[in-house]
Amino acid sequence: MRLRIHRGTKEIGGTCIEVEVAGKRLALDVGLPLDAPDEEQDRLLPDLPGFREPDPGLLGIVISHGHMDHFGLAKHVRPEVPVWIGEAAHNILKAASPLVPNGHAVLVATRRARRSVTPAGLPSVV
Repeated sequence: MRLRIHRGTKEIGGTCIEVEVAGKRLALDVGLPLDAPDEEQDRLLPDLPGFREPDPGLLGIVISHGHMDHFGLAKHVRPEVPVWIGEAAHNILKAASPLVPNGHAVLVATRRARRSVTPAGLPSVV
């Protein structure tokens, strides 16, 4: 197993960690740094193969929880990339989206999310 931290070690927020096993990869979070200006969000997307161009090794993104610094850049990832988030977090984000800044980003991420995911529901990478 290989772990690669793309973002979030020298800043507050913006978390993105890549987990690789046998050539298959999952991204854990694709967060927006808390101090990121709106006009620079697209360029802040980590350079993770599969985010911008097709890469069969990328199985998808697992969002740890519903804070922008963990999912805020998901709207910039190719729409074909699966995004998983727990059902409770999905429902909270969906309900809150009209009330929060960047609510559109919340809706984009939650529309693509596959809800009610348990660890057994994730694709096998072994």
